[in-house]
Amino acid sequence: MDQVPVVFSNAVAATVGRCGENPLFQSRQWRRAFHDHHSRIVEFIFNLTDCDGTWKYAFQAAGMPGIRVDTYFTLAQMREHVDLHHVRITTISISRLSETLYNPPAVFYTLLDLDMDELLKFVLSLSNDRLTSLKIRGLFDFAQDGHIVEGLKGFYFSNITIWNYRDIFDDLLKSHFQRNRWTVLHIRSDQWPQTMLEELKNHVTSDDFYNLSIENNTSLPFPFEVFESIFEKFLEDRWALGYPNILTAIFEDTAQEKLKSYRLDLIKSAGGEYFKWKKEGGQELMVQIVRAQGAWTVTCMVD
Repeated sequence: MDQVPVVFSNAVAATVGRCGENPLFQSRQWRRAFHDHHSRIVEFIFNLTDCDGTWKYAFQAAGMPGIRVDTYFTLAQMREHVDLHHVRITTISISRLSETLYNPPAVFYTLLDLDMDELLKFVLSLSNDRLTSLKIRGLFDFAQDGHIVEGLKGFYFSNITIWNYRDIFDDLLKSHFQRNRWTVLHIRSDQWPQTMLEELKNHVTSDDFYNLSIENNTSLPFPFEVFESIFEKFLEDRWALGYPNILTAIFEDTAQEKLKSYRLDLIKSAGGEYFKWKKEGGQELMVQIVRAQGAWTVTCMVD
C-alpha cells in the first residue's frame, strides 16, 4: 500500500474522512494523507430554527464561543468562504423551540429568504456521509415540515437524535434501518406511534441491528426475547471491539427476573440492577437497570 500514488491517497482521505482502525490505512503514507486532510478541514454547525413561526438559520463555526458575532455566517458568506472547499458540516440542528440553551441566541440567526430545498442541498453538499450528525428538537408535522424531512432522509448520518418523535420521521428512520446500520440512534417521544415501536423492536431483533437508544416506550415495553437476540449477536462478535451503548429501552417487568438465570455458563455478576456476562476473548456484555423506570442499558466492553 505504500506504493499508492499520493494524489490517489489524498483523494481517498477526503472521501472517507476518517481511517479509524482499518488495517488498509495503517501505512505511513495513508496516515499522512488522512492527517493532512483533517488539518485543512474547517468545521461548521448548521442551525435551522422556527422562531415564532418564521424559519431562520445560522452557520456556526464549530469550537468557537457562541456569543461572538464572527462565529456566525450567512449563506452568502459561506459561498464566499475562502476555505469553502475544506468546509465540513459536522452537525445539522433543526428545531422548533423558543430560544434555549441548546440554540444560538436569536440575534445571530438570518431570516430564510430563499427556497428551503436550495439551502438544505447546499448544507448536505458540505456534509460527510457517516460523519455528520442530525439533531431534531420540537414538534413537527407533515403539513408544515414534510419537505424538510424529505430532503434529509437519503443522507447517511453518523448520529440521529430526535427529541419529540412523530410519524413524520418514520421514513427517515426506516432508510437508516435499511442502509446504514452503524448510525447511532437516540430518540424519545411522549406520544409514540405504536407502529413505529413495533418497527423499532423488530429492528433490534434483525440481523442489521447495531445500536438504539429510545425513551418512554412504556406503551410497548420490550420482551426478554429482544435481549436474547442481542446476546446471540454478542456471541457472534457483532461488537468485537466493544461498544458503549448497544441498547437503551424499557423492558417488560418480568424480563429482569429472567436475567438472573440466563446463560449461567458465562455470567459473572447477577445481583440487584447490574448483570454481566463474559465470553472467551475477554468481551463483556453488561446490563444496567433503572428499576423505577424499567429501563435497561446494554453495553459491550473489552476486558
